[in-house]
Amino acid sequence: MSLDFLMHRYLELEEAILNLSPSQILDFLHPLAEADEAAAQTLLADSYLDGTLEFVDPMQARAWYRKAAEQGFSLAEFSLGFMHLRGEGAVQDLQEAEFWLLRAAEKGDSAAQWRLGQLYSHQGNLPSASLWLEQATRQGHAEAALLLEQLRPS
Repeated sequence: MSLDFLMHRYLELEEAILNLSPSQILDFLHPLAEADEAAAQTLLADSYLDGTLEFVDPMQARAWYRKAAEQGFSLAEFSLGFMHLRGEGAVQDLQEAEFWLLRAAEKGDSAAQWRLGQLYSHQGNLPSASLWLEQATRQGHAEAALLLEQLRPS
């Protein structure tokens, strides 16, 4: 499935749950997620993470993001990588963070490019940091542009 289709489907599902109660959201999304629909898996993960379901469960969020990321949905790849980076839902794992952020960054996700640039800059890998920050900056990512400027010699 194309990324455009997946993102369109994600936005369509997001709109469909706007006026639903937390239990209705779960009843609506869970069967779609169980049927391996990556957009539904990602939105369900978001709902577990952001409190939409009136509780937060980072472990459930991580599990659903992984299912969608394994299908190649860049939004889920970014989210899963960012959770690994922060240690949310489990112990921080920078190798896993790099793996998932890189997959999303290579697909053009500017937020993933920025976070990957941050990760590389913290690790002292300035050439890789600059490469990803430049790509994010070209897409108009303001925070990436600021970090890139800080990394440049004066």
